[in-house]
Amino acid sequence: MVSYIKMSLKFYLKKATLKALQEKTTPQILGEILHFIIEHLLFEKNFNPKDEELSVLIRKAHTKAIEIISEKTELEDKTKKIMNNLLRSQAWKELQKLFSRAEEIYWEIEGFSKEKNQILRPDLLIIDKKTLNLLEIKLHKEDLKEEQIDLYLSFLTEIYKDQEIRAYLLSLDPPELILLREIKREIKKEGESQLYHGTKGLSYSTQLSLFEKLD
Repeated sequence: MVSYIKMSLKFYLKKATLKALQEKTTPQILGEILHFIIEHLLFEKNFNPKDEELSVLIRKAHTKAIEIISEKTELEDKTKKIMNNLLRSQAWKELQKLFSRAEEIYWEIEGFSKEKNQILRPDLLIIDKKTLNLLEIKLHKEDLKEEQIDLYLSFLTEIYKDQEIRAYLLSLDPPELILLREIKREIKKEGESQLYHGTKGLSYSTQLSLFEKLD
């Protein structure tokens, strides 16, 4: 049985005030709406939603996220287009395979970076027998910050000392599942392991205790 663990509030979007909306761009609002929809589908392991199910979820996301916005109809149409493209994509099929092997799934597990003085909150951790898969969801792949992934991996290698770790980006527009980093471990002696970074990775220290897991 797969364990689903919610490390923070999920599937809840505060109704936006006019001031809050003015502080966000349309792509930012669209990204939050899509994030809400995708997390709901993944949590329910619903990889093939019916048209009506998806329509209801899209309306719910828009109602909760925005009540005052001039581009509301246009935004809803764009949400439908992106979601339909995603659900038909190879990226969605590959993501389904990751979930099919999962033994534990963590939603927004939290850590704290002493160096950066900030809370770290990866979108999803999908753990199977051999590998911890980190998944970040972004509207466009250009939205991803490389240093954010490096911080996440430093945090995770301190907590999960014996597991291989892979970091993925799920880009929504266009849909693409991208392997960003891969950390392999070779067991040298009992209780001792050595890290190997994949060719897509960057060199960074995993020996410093920069992160603390929050209760």
